[in-house]
Amino acid sequence: MIADAAPHGHARAARWPRSTTHWGRALAVALGAPALVTLLAFTSVRPVVPGLLYVVAIILAAAVGGRIGGLVAVAASAYPFFHYFASRYDQTQLNAEGATALAVFLVAALFGSEVLGRERAARERAERAVRESESALDAATRLQNVADALSAARTPQEVLDAVLTEGVRAAGARGGLIATLSDDGEWLEVIASRGYDLRYIEPFRRFPVSGNFPLSEAVRTGEGIFIGSEAERDARYPELVGRSQPGHGLVCLPLVGQRGTIGGLVFSFSTDQGFTAAHRALKIALGRQAALALERARFSAAEQTLRERLAFLGEATALLTSSLELDRTLERLTELAVPLLADWCTISMLVEETGEIEQLVVAHQDPERKRWAEAVRERSRTVRIDDEFDLTAQVIRTGEPVFLREVPQELLDEAGQRDPNVAEALEHISIHSAVTVPLRSGERSFGALTLVTESRQLEDSEFELAQELAARAAIAVENARLYREAERRAEAALALAYVGDGVVLLDSDGRVRYWNAAAAAITGVRESEAIGRRPAEVVRAWEELTRPAELADAAAPERARPVTVPMETASGERWVAVAGVAFDEGVVYALRDVSDERALEQARSDFVATASHELRTPLAAVYGAARTLRRTDIEIPVEQRDRFLEIIVSETERRSSSRDSSRRATWT
Repeated sequence: MIADAAPHGHARAARWPRSTTHWGRALAVALGAPALVTLLAFTSVRPVVPGLLYVVAIILAAAVGGRIGGLVAVAASAYPFFHYFASRYDQTQLNAEGATALAVFLVAALFGSEVLGRERAARERAERAVRESESALDAATRLQNVADALSAARTPQEVLDAVLTEGVRAAGARGGLIATLSDDGEWLEVIASRGYDLRYIEPFRRFPVSGNFPLSEAVRTGEGIFIGSEAERDARYPELVGRSQPGHGLVCLPLVGQRGTIGGLVFSFSTDQGFTAAHRALKIALGRQAALALERARFSAAEQTLRERLAFLGEATALLTSSLELDRTLERLTELAVPLLADWCTISMLVEETGEIEQLVVAHQDPERKRWAEAVRERSRTVRIDDEFDLTAQVIRTGEPVFLREVPQELLDEAGQRDPNVAEALEHISIHSAVTVPLRSGERSFGALTLVTESRQLEDSEFELAQELAARAAIAVENARLYREAERRAEAALALAYVGDGVVLLDSDGRVRYWNAAAAAITGVRESEAIGRRPAEVVRAWEELTRPAELADAAAPERARPVTVPMETASGERWVAVAGVAFDEGVVYALRDVSDERALEQARSDFVATASHELRTPLAAVYGAARTLRRTDIEIPVEQRDRFLEIIVSETERRSSSRDSSRRATWT
């Protein structure tokens, strides 16, 4: 445990062996070497040889066991040296020669032991420094490798790969895991892992920051969590017992970028760990590097995405404003949205007259799947605006978007139960995420745009982009509608300009908005004089003209019944037939000059009266002559009979001529 050694540890390392085994060897040398020299003293060698060998034994013991080993060897050698060498001739007392020899021996032994002990301590310090330098160099090399890999990463996925390869290798770990904070900061979502059994990952794909989990605690506190063993983990976090992958050492680090915490990083180890300060510093440095690289990559990806989406919106806007052919424009728009935004894109419109919702276009990258979807649409039931279950109907009805990050399976099951064609479609496609946004004009919703993904989850930024796209599509639809309305009105105005009947259009304020040429001819007031003014201001008899006319409702204009009234004009009295229809924005009047028709009708009436009087006179003569000729009680002379017959023929011819004249008058 190199990093655990404090400054006092250097002296302690000089006094004590590094391990029990080493201490045993040092003790064996410190006691065994003097014993062997003592045995040698019993031989016939000269006394100086054992004396020198005692010094050598002490030096050897000091070399092996350090200062303590040397002192033990001195203690073990002092008496034998005195007994066999310094007091060789008088073992009962210490003479001057023996004392001198013993003193020299002890000084030499202690000096040699101290010198060797210090040399050994210096060597151990040097070795320790080398080991620490090598460890620091190794850590620096690992960090540099990670830094190189992270600097080469351009996308968030490349950063994740670098962290889970070079980062795990640099940490000396068995596996790694990365989780990021949700947009609301309440959840941690696992986005990448390596070296883990997926059976243990799936239950924790998304877990709360407030939970009693090691990574949650690291993110909450901003401090790394270092757990040496599985037993320690289970003791600190009992919620993980039996739920997490069996393991040993564990490190959980917060990923803190320049703008705050963005997630967490986990390293797991194949053995129990005793994390030293150096080890902890290395893991923390790895976490810091990973956080900054991931934040940088996310910023870069967000910037790139923003550029792409701005370009997309620009292209969509140009497309939507390039043509007023609505169906083709919307079809091209959905093709533009796929696959950049989603796998499927549809646009539906409300048919206000019937309350039905019609799916105008559907788009998919695969033409075959698009044709299949169109066929399913043709077979599917009609959706109405009051459908409480259908999401498209709900969005159009309420004007509020619906964003389903993950479409609930029960929602899909219910849709399949309601419509067998939908159930068939769901067997061929997988709906993972969906968003439906309204097409609005002011406060009125008239359609909806829907985006669907089959595997990935739509993000908040894509939801916002869908709303922007829908707003632009709504403007294009409204522009096309207004263009068609303006075109229709222009055509109607053109037709009304040449129609024989006068047409007067009043707005809700009662002012003239349209006054065609026929109305000008009937009233004697030019269009320029009437537009923008109330009709009574330019036609004095307007109230008398229009008061008798009962206004029909726009829902049933055929119920308008014309009323013929006289009107004084500069050219004299005119008879005008007036009919009116009221609608939300005002009233429209139709005027027809029927003066000539009325004069003709009067002439007919006069003629018929005269003809009736004249026709009655010849009939009386014919009737009288015929009754006279039929009489049998008197004798009528032949001359008189011929006279009566002439009366009958002449009056009959006169009657026939009058009848033809009357018929011609009627036809006229």
